[in-house]
Amino acid sequence: MGDGIKQALAAGFPVIRSVELSDKLFEENVRRFANRANVKIFHGSSEGELGKMIADIKEPMTFWLDAHYSAGITAKGDENSPVLKELRIIAGHPIKTHTILIDDRRQVGTADFDFVTEAQIREAILAINPAYRFTYDTGSASHPMFLNDVIVARVS
Repeated sequence: MGDGIKQALAAGFPVIRSVELSDKLFEENVRRFANRANVKIFHGSSEGELGKMIADIKEPMTFWLDAHYSAGITAKGDENSPVLKELRIIAGHPIKTHTILIDDRRQVGTADFDFVTEAQIREAILAINPAYRFTYDTGSASHPMFLNDVIVARVS
């Protein structure tokens, strides 16, 4: 619904690219951020658009992967979570030192993530660059379930 984009803007990210599968949410976000030249909203699935979104990137960037199906007004792609496909696309990029954040760790290993385990996610990230190190961050201080809910991968 654009709240992640809003938070990225508030955090000072100079350029933001986001993808939305839902037609309705795509249109709403295009309108919501129409006055922000530094925000580009792509329409489609993350695994279908991510390669295009990063093709011109020439320096390390931050990825916020949060494309799993969340029911309600969200759209569902071919699977509940494309996280392994997204990581393969990132692996194909020439830069191997991007920061990668994966939201909703509490759901990893469940049907919400197509039973993809944290070990599989780590393995996919380490295949990009074995120098990645992992920590966790809290997604939101508003509720204890979000404690350590973001997987953070950085090259140290």
